[in-house]
Amino acid sequence: MRELFILLFSVLLLFSSSVFSQKKPTPVVIKKNIEVVEYDYNYIYVEFISSAFFSANYPMLILNQPTLRQQSFEQGRNIRPGYEIGMIQRIKMGAWALSTGLSFQNYNEHFSYNEYTFRQVTIQAPDGTAQSIQIAEGDPVSKSHNNDLNYLKIPFIVSFYPTVFKDKISVNIEGNYSYLLASSYLAKFSVNEPVKTIARQEFNPSLFSIGGSVCYHQKIFRNNFIDMEPFFKIGLNKIIDSNNLNFRINTIGLKTSFSIAY
Repeated sequence: MRELFILLFSVLLLFSSSVFSQKKPTPVVIKKNIEVVEYDYNYIYVEFISSAFFSANYPMLILNQPTLRQQSFEQGRNIRPGYEIGMIQRIKMGAWALSTGLSFQNYNEHFSYNEYTFRQVTIQAPDGTAQSIQIAEGDPVSKSHNNDLNYLKIPFIVSFYPTVFKDKISVNIEGNYSYLLASSYLAKFSVNEPVKTIARQEFNPSLFSIGGSVCYHQKIFRNNFIDMEPFFKIGLNKIIDSNNLNFRINTIGLKTSFSIAY
């Protein structure tokens, strides 16, 4: 029994020594190189802007070789400021914007003239023949009329927003198509002629113009803006081209807009 116990003890001692004498595993070191890559993203911010506007303009007339009859007509003609009211829709992409819309445009002038009472008399010409002429009698009666031309206008506008002004200033170039809706126009080309109504059919139904402007945009709250825009426009074709009248219109003016961006 004693010998068995000694044998078991010896075996246990050998087993424990073999277990505790094992070498620890050598650690493996893995090196990882991490490369940081920087990306630069350029975003184009797109917004839609709706505007309601009112503008006052003053016509700067250019007459192309006026006839004697037109020169007589010009004596009673007084140009008045016109106006325009309408809507503009703009799409803005970064520093650039494209716009179009619809507006009602009025051209106005005050025409003054004198009406005489005429009497037909017969005189003898140097050759002995009888000749009838008209002679004005009494004092003339002064009259006046507001000459109006009303147009439907469609603008096409390209705008640039310089970054230095942080979207507060834009420079605009525009082309315009105008269609004549209605006319009320009188003319008188000499003292002894009666006043004449210029029919709508005698005016060119379509007008084209180009122009430019600088617009100041002032934010009032959230996405709402007030815009102030001095502008000029140059007429590319004549309003009317007849034996009596021949002119086109250039204008300068100021446009005020209320805009909403969304």
